[in-house]
Parts: sequence; C-alpha cells; structure tokens
Amino acid sequence: MMHFTTKKFQNDGSMTGGAFDFERATTSLSNQSLSSSKKVTLARHGLSSWNEESKVQGSSNLSILTETGVRQAERYRKAWANIYFDECFSSPISRAKSTAEVIWQGREEPLVFLDSLKEAHLFFLEGMKNVDAKERYPKEYTTWREDPANFYVNGVYPIRKLWATAREAWREMLLSPVLSNRYE
Repeated sequence: MMHFTTKKFQNDGSMTGGAFDFERATTSLSNQSLSSSKKVTLARHGLSSWNEESKVQGSSNLSILTETGVRQAERYRKAWANIYFDECFSSPISRAKSTAEVIWQGREEPLVFLDSLKEAHLFFLEGMKNVDAKERYPKEYTTWREDPANFYVNGVYPIRKLWATAREAWREMLLSPVLSNRYE
C-alpha cells in the first residue's frame, strides 16, 4: 500500500517534478511531468496467515491478515496519525486490503484499491508450504527465489509481468485525479 502527500519539504531541491524508474533514471514512469513534487510512503501488509504457515502467497486471496498483522497495521496508524496524506492506494488482495483499512481508519481522504498493485500470480506454487514447493518443484521454486526475472511457468514470466504492472500502478498513483487536481 502506498500513501501520497504533496506537502512541501525543506531542502527538497533534489525533487525534479517527474517520476522516473530507478534503473533508467531518464525514463519517465508517467510519460509526463508532474504538476508538483510528491512524497511516497510505502508499507507492506501485516503478517498474514500464509506468512505464519510459511506458504507461497502470490496473488491468492486466501491468505488473510492475522491478529499480529492487525496489531502491526495499528502501529502504522498510530505512527502516522499526525501526518497528512492526500490518499492511500492498496492492492485489493485481502491481506493488503485489510492492512490498508486498519491504517486508514478514521481518515476522510480516499482509500483506493488498484488491481495493478496485486502480487505476481505464482500459479501452482500458491498455497504450498515453501518447503514442499521447493521439494516438489525444485527448478521453478529456485528460479522464482534466486532468478525471478527468468521464472517461467504456464507460458508466462510472472515476475516480468509484475514489473510491467507495477509501472502501471505508478502511473495510476502519480496521475491520480486527487493528486493532480488538488494543487494546480
């Protein structure tokens, strides 16, 4: 989940008003200049049931936020209580959605769920215990963990697809109407 603010920061001279990917710093993620600088705050979902069970999650919606995960999200909410954010973006997958809802509780600014923030679909690995996936599918599991760009399953490179989807998520968030229109 990601939070945005357009608040002005002291000594932010390094901000260029554009959004660039890290590998090719001259390639715009949004294909246009941003109207104002943006600060992005990232948070990972809290502990999920499949994290606890050491299962491969991927894009499965069956892994839910645990009580520990809820407490982790509550700590985020308390830590960020006095920080203004324009809006919050989250994956609609249950563990991320629940985390975002806890963090965002009591705020009036929009909470937006984007399909482009979903995890990679890991096909037959999803739901398997990591140890079992490694034993049953050693080549696929090892490639996914150690060389994700070359993880190939069912005719798809899921991690490469995820990277393309992540670029789309950045476009959607950076060009969000709330962020684009509020400070023009």
